[in-house]
Amino acid sequence: RDRSRVLGLFASFMPFGAVVGPFLGGIIVDIADWRWTFVLSLPLMAITLIGLRFVLPVTTSERVKKPLDSRGAALMLIFIPSLILGLTELGLRDATPNPAIYGTSFVVAIVALVFLVWHEQRVEHPMLDLEVLKRRDFFALNALAFLFGLAWMGVFAILPLYVQAAYDMGATESGALMGPRALAMAVVSTGAAM
Repeated sequence: RDRSRVLGLFASFMPFGAVVGPFLGGIIVDIADWRWTFVLSLPLMAITLIGLRFVLPVTTSERVKKPLDSRGAALMLIFIPSLILGLTELGLRDATPNPAIYGTSFVVAIVALVFLVWHEQRVEHPMLDLEVLKRRDFFALNALAFLFGLAWMGVFAILPLYVQAAYDMGATESGALMGPRALAMAVVSTGAAM
């Protein structure tokens, strides 16, 4: 009954990361170097893990006590980084992409994906329930979410770089430009949740 309200409230908090992330990232880039932005994620991850330990309730439900699909997780752990490595190598602009690297990465990714699908169809408690993909409504909504996310993240990931190059702004200024969009998203999401 309250699912849409919860999703609206959840969506209202997400834009704050879109405000704080580029702004803090811009400050870090202006003061130090872009590599230092990755250091910021370490304390946030530690705080999150510690917080989860105290906030999430311990469940005794039998539905939750299913064995972990460790083979499926391992295959996913091979598939995704291999695919990302191949795409990253293929997308090099300042050097010629190495066919051995992206070719091997794509072969490993395809083989891992085939084994993952094969495994998930045969295990009793799969990590990915592939039966859900047969539902047209689920597939259509996820395809729409994927395309929307691709366009949204693609535009707003490149926008600060474009502003820096086209208007000769600093990293902090270009990060601050993301604020009004995220604030508008937070207001609309909160209003929709009420």
